[in-house]
Amino acid sequence: MKKHTFRLHTLGACIAVLLTGCGGGSDGSSPSPVPPSPPTPTVKMLAMDGFSVVKPGVRSQVDVANFVRGDQIQLSDATVTGKGCGQPGISGLGLTLTAQQGAHCDYQYTAKQAGSPSTRVHLQVLATSASQPLLPPISGAMTLDDDAKAFDVAALLGSDWQTGDAIVADSVSVQGMQDNEGKATVNSDGTEITFTPPELAGWNRVVFTVKNSQSGDDKLGVIYITFSDVANEAPTIAQPKYDINANNPAITARSGESLTLDLSQLKDLGITDPNGGDWQLLEVKSFTADVSPADKDAITNKAFTFSAGTVGDHYISYIVADEYNGFTSGLLKLHVAPNEHPAGWSSLVDGNKHTFTAPALYSEVDAQGYKVNSVWDNTVSNTLAGFDAKSGNLYCQSMGVLPTLSDLEKFRQFHINDDGLDEDLSKWPFGNDYLVSDNGVIKVFDMQSGITDVYKSDTSYIVTCMKRADISLDMITQKVVANNQWVDLASLKLQNSDTKDIELIKEGGTLELNDVNLQLNKKSDEEYTVRTLSSKIGLFSFKVYDHDDTDIQLTSPVVEYVADLNSMDFRGKDAGYEIVSNFAKSDGNFVNIIKATVKDGNNNPVKDVDVNIDVLSQASETFKLVPESHKTDNNGEVLLKFTDTVPERVQLRGTITRPNGNVVTSSSREIVFYDRQSGGYPCDDGSYKCLPVVHDKQNPDILYTPEASLEFGKTINFNRDVHVSGQGMNDGLPDFIALRLTFAQGAEFCKALADNQYYGRKDWQMVEAKPFSNLIKDYDYEFVKSYNWPNYQGYFTKTPYVDLETEFYRVRQATGEIYRFGDHNSEDAVPCVSYTP
Repeated sequence: MKKHTFRLHTLGACIAVLLTGCGGGSDGSSPSPVPPSPPTPTVKMLAMDGFSVVKPGVRSQVDVANFVRGDQIQLSDATVTGKGCGQPGISGLGLTLTAQQGAHCDYQYTAKQAGSPSTRVHLQVLATSASQPLLPPISGAMTLDDDAKAFDVAALLGSDWQTGDAIVADSVSVQGMQDNEGKATVNSDGTEITFTPPELAGWNRVVFTVKNSQSGDDKLGVIYITFSDVANEAPTIAQPKYDINANNPAITARSGESLTLDLSQLKDLGITDPNGGDWQLLEVKSFTADVSPADKDAITNKAFTFSAGTVGDHYISYIVADEYNGFTSGLLKLHVAPNEHPAGWSSLVDGNKHTFTAPALYSEVDAQGYKVNSVWDNTVSNTLAGFDAKSGNLYCQSMGVLPTLSDLEKFRQFHINDDGLDEDLSKWPFGNDYLVSDNGVIKVFDMQSGITDVYKSDTSYIVTCMKRADISLDMITQKVVANNQWVDLASLKLQNSDTKDIELIKEGGTLELNDVNLQLNKKSDEEYTVRTLSSKIGLFSFKVYDHDDTDIQLTSPVVEYVADLNSMDFRGKDAGYEIVSNFAKSDGNFVNIIKATVKDGNNNPVKDVDVNIDVLSQASETFKLVPESHKTDNNGEVLLKFTDTVPERVQLRGTITRPNGNVVTSSSREIVFYDRQSGGYPCDDGSYKCLPVVHDKQNPDILYTPEASLEFGKTINFNRDVHVSGQGMNDGLPDFIALRLTFAQGAEFCKALADNQYYGRKDWQMVEAKPFSNLIKDYDYEFVKSYNWPNYQGYFTKTPYVDLETEFYRVRQATGEIYRFGDHNSEDAVPCVSYTP
């Protein structure tokens, strides 16, 4: 087929037109005298649908500048649909809004640029209190000739998909290119999204909400999908999921700083055009960072700018395009480090010798396990720990108390001289307010001016704590390996310890006191070491409590007890390497599944461990593990999914590597891929280890099997005391040994096919008499002659007699005759049927 060439700048212009709304519409104003026209914009408007998350019940402002680009843009006519969604307001290039917990809202607004048509834009917003509200993005590629494609979201997210998660069906929306949007649906399990591509080449994104039935958390996810002309090979990406830091150690991103990244220069990312042409970066997006193409108008641009105000991992989705209508998407991960340097300030005392701790840097508090945000403070040009009311109180309880308003006012007054704040306090950060308590109500305090203001739950604040003079608790570690070994946990210092009745009690966490075995070991009259020993993983915090003086209480940070990586192994069902689904169709889409389970020597699940694969037999190049990520989840489990386009049997095993360098291997397993389009025996390797299928000629989605061989029964572990009367009988097939079953065993056998997701299906069952008889007639009674089915005549069905529901009809294979045979405990051939792909 001849390729229809149009150059990259034309492609970019067409995409821009599609994104901005092809023709737009009027802004609804009537003709009237107008002032002179404003200057012509230097950057034309580019508007697209977007998505965001907000905290529930809090008035929030969502900046849409990343979705509406250009000079002199104005927003108007904001509306909303969705339950629990408040009416929006407009503030500059942003929407102000309030939404209830779990609400998924469709906000709409008009974007207008002088001299250009206006366009209507959607903003999908999820209101959630989840600590990690944004799921890592997913990407996929299709061609316009593809049928609908199923994206197994649960598998693609790996450990980010939690037990109890499910996609909310009515939350799914398709965004991207106006008038060229595909369709997306969710399966009944809430784990899979099926996408049907539109008519034209381009890209879409599917936005969806995931709700957890156990925790009630709501999270927002997105799939970026590209679809290219079938005649053109789209650009390829060697590493579609790419960790920038891991592959480029010299690249460092810091909060608040801008960075330019060139895709063509990232090591081993490997973007190429199979046709030898050029490619360009067409689109780049991030949930959590500001990103944009470095040169939007250059047809060869391959770079983008990146900046983020928050510390942590940021995910970036991008789309590249060639000059022949080919599109491909990829995902980048970039870790942003705090923009920190050593603090130029220190702890200070007030007139009563109370010590007020120095405001802490973000990295210091984050390392202690507290839930804090990174806050940039311009007055000291540093990244500080930003607290809310809960985390601020917890942090101060480890060394004293959160100061009252009166405490902080006295402290500030003590550090005022004739010139204002003295030299020591002047070095403290003043770019953010400090948390204080005022008669049990949390407020905020401006240290520079001394003004008090109301506390806002969606804002992060600085904390100084008022330390106790008579008692202190200094953590030695906050991570303990649960290997039944004693560990020094903290240092406890007490004045006049002989007069104190100290006890360590549980404050919080998933573990109990008897799980962590806390001990107080005396080092001197005024110093003790807190020790711990545990064989269980989980979280624990404790309180230092004086029975004689209840004012003396300190609370530890949360301590994490973690699995012992040096004793981890494959442990669990089938020795921790369980075949969940086997005998997949070799079409590159159906999957065989192995579940690997990793636990330590105390049977604790081990999370975030890479499970690698050793292929022990010959395997074709088309044998693949999908997706590429195979880290264990919080339960120590990972589903390894394999596809193939060649019928073959593959022997493999799992491997994990302990920190001490020891490599641990699992037992070996055999998975089978085959394509029995012929519907008959023997198997591709000449054996009878497979089980053929035939399609119902009236409904090709319905599949039937003949009777199975004893060999096949063993491959699915169906060997539960089954008596085989066909020993030595081949039913017309050389060396074939039939698996003859009673009615009850037949039902169990078909269920075993469903449990193994044979041929990618979960609904295998015994056949009904009439449809199976019709199948034989539709195939012209040729199953024995043309399909090499065994020539045994009596086939069990699950259709009961009309007058005796405890007995069941048989069907004769040669004639399709339905007949009665009274003994359901006799052994006969058992065919199975599946109705649903």
